[in-house]
Amino acid sequence: MRRFLIVLALALLPVPALAGTDTLLAEAAAMCADQDKGVFGSEGAVLHLDVSGDGQPDTLVDEGRFTCTTAASLYGGSGGSMLHVIVGDVQSDFLVQGHEILNWAGRTILLLALHGSACNSIGADPCFEALVWNGERFLSVRPPAE
Repeated sequence: MRRFLIVLALALLPVPALAGTDTLLAEAAAMCADQDKGVFGSEGAVLHLDVSGDGQPDTLVDEGRFTCTTAASLYGGSGGSMLHVIVGDVQSDFLVQGHEILNWAGRTILLLALHGSACNSIGADPCFEALVWNGERFLSVRPPAE
């Protein structure tokens, strides 16, 4: 569980958007092809939504929407799937079971559904995290990993 929490905390740190959408899709397609020559699908996986609150669309790549004809769980499991959020030249990666963008009190909030262990509970328990973009990175009330 400690390893999971460390990975989750590291996901909150922004990194330069090195991979980009095309690279993320190409890597996922290659993984699928390596599984008995599977056919990759990404319908609905690339979203252009304003998560930074600046009125401009940002890019989200939701691996939970990836498919592979020869490997049903290649891109996720009970912990969730990777969500890559690209704001300008910063890419943030999160392990999520789902996500939603909310507008509340004039702020854009990225709401993440997480595995229960991220809330110090069992996996089946509901767990959520709300993130806001401060112009450089996502902020959360979650304490940093030890």
